[in-house]
Amino acid sequence: MMKTAAKTPKVEGKKETTAKKTVRNEEALKEEALDLCRRLEEHGLIPFDGVSIDFHRRRPVIVFDPRSETSHIVKIDDLLRFLTERGVRRVLIDALFPSRVPTIADLLQQHTIEVFVLRRTTALSGFKAMVQRRYEDIKIPRKNDYVDSVALAFTWPKFHRKIDLRLC
Repeated sequence: MMKTAAKTPKVEGKKETTAKKTVRNEEALKEEALDLCRRLEEHGLIPFDGVSIDFHRRRPVIVFDPRSETSHIVKIDDLLRFLTERGVRRVLIDALFPSRVPTIADLLQQHTIEVFVLRRTTALSGFKAMVQRRYEDIKIPRKNDYVDSVALAFTWPKFHRKIDLRLC
């Protein structure tokens, strides 16, 4: 006689999370990214001379400043104010989305900030793969936007393309 396992009913609905738990998770993700930054610097990699911005289509952007080793979540409407308050002169972004072109044009026109973008969309993933192959003590976590902004800051300059107003 064959025994069958009892099936547990599937519970539908959203997970309940408290604000306190979300804040802890965000802090843990930030610490993971800052740890990656410190490890990359220990191995002699040089970060971008400015801030790196991990753009998203429908979510706020992640801004990483290697000089102060800080990461911030910034709404796209507040990005210009945020960058000018901190005196940023150079910005590296991961991808050009058509919806972000007005923001980038504002950075170039009104605020005279130099904007660089990755030449290839695969440059970031290639950089992360190279780091994990070359440096066995560094493990780059997946699905962490803070880590993406840190890794973006350490990508090779040969993959950076300066943008001017003609391209916007």
